Amino acid sequence: MIFNTAALGSARRLCWIKRWYDVAPCTDRVRPKGFAPVAYWPTTMFIMLEACNTMAHVFQASGRDQVIFRYNWAHDVYDKLPYRLDVGEYPKEPNAYGQIYGNAAWRCGEYQIKGDHHLIANNLAFFGSQIGLSTVEKYKSTNHETICWNNIATDIVGSGKDSVPGDLQHNLITDAPENLLRAPHCGDFRPIKGGDADGRGRAIGTDQLPPGFPKAWLDPKALIEPLPIGPALGNQEHYIIRGYQSDAAQTPVPFDQAVDVPLRGSALMFLPALNAKQSNVYFSTDRKAVEASQPKVRVACLQEQENIASLPSLDAGQTYFWGVNTEGGDGETVSGPIWSFTAKK
Repeated sequence: MIFNTAALGSARRLCWIKRWYDVAPCTDRVRPKGFAPVAYWPTTMFIMLEACNTMAHVFQASGRDQVIFRYNWAHDVYDKLPYRLDVGEYPKEPNAYGQIYGNAAWRCGEYQIKGDHHLIANNLAFFGSQIGLSTVEKYKSTNHETICWNNIATDIVGSGKDSVPGDLQHNLITDAPENLLRAPHCGDFRPIKGGDADGRGRAIGTDQLPPGFPKAWLDPKALIEPLPIGPALGNQEHYIIRGYQSDAAQTPVPFDQAVDVPLRGSALMFLPALNAKQSNVYFSTDRKAVEASQPKVRVACLQEQENIASLPSLDAGQTYFWGVNTEGGDGETVSGPIWSFTAKK
């Protein structure tokens, strides 16, 4: 995690990063309505925002910046732009060399990309969000050399009636992401096995990057095929979930109280505790059995940062309860909250 706090001012209390940080925790107690705590206008700085789960307008960056948004979730802020490579009017030089990779955004505005020579890859924009590649002259924005690969989006658009600029490959445009991903409304962005997004992405070779793009910034995952289309860039043991890691497991997938969870192919996934040595996953239709951590309802014993417990077929319309107890390096066990979801009818 690399983060330059030189321009953060009074917002630093929300953004000083220990490891993974939930930049704007999803509670009005911390984030008053209408307040976007992570919107800055720095110049000539290197910024990397990684693995955050936010309900805020994330960044506006200006100048010839070196900005990376990687593995973040932005959601449920309908009037905000989730990821924004920006610049003021009539800049001396265009915004350049930004990277927006492996992110998801839903129920919010568009990814707004101004400038040129950016890398926009393996992102997801759905339920009202889209990817916008600006071609507005007063921002010196052309995006002719911008790479836009392996994204799933409601749409990818240029400015106004302009055609979409850049190098566009292996993108899937859809207003029904549930036909490509297992359960996007529940936070499960893994491709449907054998579907159009499963292993159909293209690896990004260092010789294919936009001119002048620093090769050292490219995530190694982007170099290895088969790649999915979309942001599910983990493996069979680890699903990348965004947010601040504490001493207990959190951020459940399926989301807490989710409905219409698929009957087949679902899994229990979560953000592991920071120093987890072992995560014991409990799952049942009996809430009390889960609360008591009864051995008969333990369905998985995961090591360290493993966080995927596969499920058998679910019963239609059934409500399930689950939780995770974490055994830390100090030998103590921390019980997490009890979550629930309801299977599709």
